[in-house]
Parts: sequence; C-alpha cells; structure tokens
Amino acid sequence: MKIEIAESLTRSWLRHVEKCEFAELNWKPSPTWKIKQRPIIESYFNKAKAFWPEAFGKNSLDQLLKQSEVDVAGFSFNNEMPVTHFVDVAFHAGGLNYGGSQETAKRVFKKLIRSGLLALAYFPNSKAKLYFVSPFTSNTTSKAVESALLNVNDVFSDLELVSAECILNEQFKLNILNEVMMLTGNVADTSELFLRSWQLIEPFTECHIQSADTTLYQSEELVVANDIDREKMLATALYLARFEHHFLNIGNQTETFRHFASQLRIPYGTLRNYRDRFDRYVDNHRQGWNAPLTNELQSIIDRYGDNDEVSLREYIKT
Repeated sequence: MKIEIAESLTRSWLRHVEKCEFAELNWKPSPTWKIKQRPIIESYFNKAKAFWPEAFGKNSLDQLLKQSEVDVAGFSFNNEMPVTHFVDVAFHAGGLNYGGSQETAKRVFKKLIRSGLLALAYFPNSKAKLYFVSPFTSNTTSKAVESALLNVNDVFSDLELVSAECILNEQFKLNILNEVMMLTGNVADTSELFLRSWQLIEPFTECHIQSADTTLYQSEELVVANDIDREKMLATALYLARFEHHFLNIGNQTETFRHFASQLRIPYGTLRNYRDRFDRYVDNHRQGWNAPLTNELQSIIDRYGDNDEVSLREYIKT
C-alpha cells in the first residue's frame, strides 16, 4: 500500500499529540454499513449545496458518501465524549493548487463537508473534528481556503459536535511538524514512517552534532527510549521557562539543559523545544513559539503553573 509521507506525519500527530487511541490511513466506510440519522444528514447536505452548488455537481448524498476516502482518521475515547478526527492532507511541493485559488477553495469545501457528513452518518454519538492540512499554500490560496472554511462551519453552525479548521503553512510547522519531531526520542514504532525517517536524519542535523560531545548521544538506547517520564520532562521544561537555570546550581544554561536531558533520557533539543513551547504562556523575557498549547502541555501548566520555585525545583530534581 502506498503511504504518503505527509499522511504518515499526520497519523503520528493524531496518535501522540491529539492522543487518538486509533489512527488509520486512507479510511473508508464499509458499503455494508447503514447510514444513521439519514434525514439529518440529508438536511446538512442540502444546506451545503445551497452554500456552494458547484462543489457537488450532480452527486447525490449516497454517491458522495460511497466515494469518500479520508486521508487520516483518528478516534479518541479518553474524553467525556468520543472524538472523531478526520484529516484531509494536501502536500504539493510547489504549493497547494487544484487549478486556481477558487477551484482549490471549492474542493476544500467539498472535502470538509463530506468529512462532516461521514462523521454524522457513521459516528453520530461522538464529536467530529475536521481538518484540512497543507504545508505550502500561497497567500491568495490561503485566503480562499480560509473563506471556504468559514462556509463549512456555517453549514454546521447549529451543531456543537462538528467543527472544522485549516492548518496551513507556519501553523502546519508549529502545530504538527514541530510537535511530532519533538517525539523522536519517545517513539520507537517502525510503522510510523515519518518518525523513523526523522530518527535517521536527526543525528546528522546541526543541533544534534553540536551536542554530540555529551553522553546523551553516545547510546542509541537513549535516543529511542520509550519509557520517558513525560510529566517530569514537561514539568522540567515549564520550570526552565518560568525560572531559568539560576537557582539549580548545575552550571550555565547549556550545561543545565544537558544535565536534565541526560537525566530524563531525552535529546537535548527536545527539552529545549518544550521550554520554548511554554515561554509564550509564562512571565519571562523570551517570546517563545506562537502556537496554541496542546491539551497535554496545558494540563502541565494547570498542574504546576502556580507552584513556587522551591517546590517545583524539588519535584524536577527528585
């Protein structure tokens, strides 16, 4: 089976960042499944056609659903209500283009509407999060796609269970790519081709080579360890974002990062990147990454964000 590298990356993102217990590439409904709540599905299909008739041509609802294939589907059950994640991924090295900005927007509208209808048809008792993801999109096309996204959310505006978003360009880098690349020391799964590719390349990158004189990179086991104490790792990153290295009496900033990275059995860059993720949300002089926190990172701030320096220091040093 052919696997697109951007889809492999997105599957890793759903599994490890969005915490989906199941994630599948090229998901299709079975033709043997019955469509649930058909009158409701038809009403939203007709509403979508009224917004943009050309997007669907002569397709009936049944044709639209039978022709469906979701690039990456994720299912999360560790919530008050199950969550279905349907992601359409468009990776065009020369920039997203389906024949002009308006044609591209029309296709994105159709893709997201179709995903929403699929979620309602086959997973009616779960929340549905719909995504269109593309790493390279021109300003003109981005604006057209974002306008189409508003129309999608208007179609489902009376349904709190369905929401759609686009993750384009810099937001793709910040919210998906960087988040997954920071997992390189935590995941050892040969089915995740993007992560395996990055684990092959990362030791030859500049930041890794510059740190090669530390014991951290002298053992392959440390790079691929999958028994990381993530809570302590993230609490340490939060401490360094809030209080820096001055009270720890380990050495300068670099020496402090290397000490904790070795102790936590993670790459030096991973700890630094998580510190940078917290910077924007604490009171310090660094700007940090302009990206929303994941649920996991937000839970660490909720748990340790008000701890005083001494108590948080004692926790991360034990």
